[in-house]
Order: sequence, then C-alpha cells, then structure tokens
Amino acid sequence: METYFSMRKSRISAIISTFIDALYEVALPYLSDPSIFYHRFGLYSKLIEEKSGLHNLSVWGFIDGTLRKTCRPSRFQKLVYSEHKRCHGIKFQSVTTPDGLIACLFGPINGNRHDSYMLRESGLLHRLQLLFPPGSERYSLFGDPAYPQSHLLFGGFRRPPPGSDEAKWNTQMSKVRETVEWLFKEIITKWSFLDFRASMKIFQFPVAKYFVVAAFLTNLHCCIH
Repeated sequence: METYFSMRKSRISAIISTFIDALYEVALPYLSDPSIFYHRFGLYSKLIEEKSGLHNLSVWGFIDGTLRKTCRPSRFQKLVYSEHKRCHGIKFQSVTTPDGLIACLFGPINGNRHDSYMLRESGLLHRLQLLFPPGSERYSLFGDPAYPQSHLLFGGFRRPPPGSDEAKWNTQMSKVRETVEWLFKEIITKWSFLDFRASMKIFQFPVAKYFVVAAFLTNLHCCIH
C-alpha cells in the first residue's frame, strides 16, 4: 500500500482510523432506532409464522447477545473476562430481522455481564413500548428464556419434557431463531479481521467501533443483494 499510494504506512493508518471514526458516526443512527423498521413489523411477523408453521405469534425479530473475543487486557481483566466462555471479550446485543438485517445493535458491555443486564442498559423495551400506542397491534421479540419475559419480549419453554407440546414448540421456533446466530457468523465471515484475536487489543485499538462498522457494512451488503 505504501508503494501504491506513495504514502508512509503511518499516514495510511491514520487515514483508515479517521475513516472508521466517520463511518461509525454514520452507522450509529441506523443501528439504534427500531422505529426505522416499524412499518415492516407486520411483514416480518408473517414471514416468521410461515417459516415456523406456528400462528398468532406476532414476532417481528430475534434478540441475542454475542461475545467478541479480545486479547487479555493489561488492566481491568476481571471486567472483560467471561466465566461462561472462558475468555476475555466485549459483549454486544443484537436484534435481527427475518430478511437478514440488524435492526438494533447495543454495546459494548463488559464481557462478564449477563444478557439481561445488556437489555436493561440498552433501554430497548422502553423504546419499543413507545412504538405501540394503547389499542394498537403489538409485536414482540423472541429470545432465549434467560431474558425477562413480557408482552414485548418472550422466549421458549425451559426444559420441557421430551415429546411434549412445549418441546415441539421450542423446536419449531429454533428453526427461525437460528438466523440471529447466522448473522453473527456472517459478520465475522465477511470481516475476518475481527476474528484475528491478536489484533483485538482493547486499549490499543477501537475494537468496539470495528464491530459496529462491520455490522453496518453487513447490513448494506444485505440490502444490495
């Protein structure tokens, strides 16, 4: 790149960093406002019902958290260490839609925090509540049972007996809920640098900005195709 652009690598690095900062500011409004997708809630709900074979779900999207692994930081190691994953990292909360878009992205949060903590800190349920005035049709998010259950967010049944109606319902919903996992994988596949753990140094690089920008570019790629 130094030869091609006739620049020193320090200047090229500064240009890339400036571009990432600018793109991050552009991306945030599109990844933090669920009202952008409000007019498609009905369509999303219909698609999920057709895919799952279940009726009267009124589910428009899926919510889940993801841990982005990082190097062990030089300080505050306990704050970013996940006992569950046995590694250091930062967490993000994502709401995905059936057409492969990230409707909301919140983070970063310390790697040792629970998904329910992220939900509370994001204020997502409050913003969704404002979208549904009294008497209007309501749509919900679907997540795992670890989330607090409400009319705006619910999950599957906990440990249902094998062969029961509850177990069958969980199986049907898992067929459509797996799209949120696919999208996390899609981001890492398209932007493999994020998976290069040796470069994910919290106090040296804007690791969180990298992921947010990658999520935004993945949305753009989805819209194009």
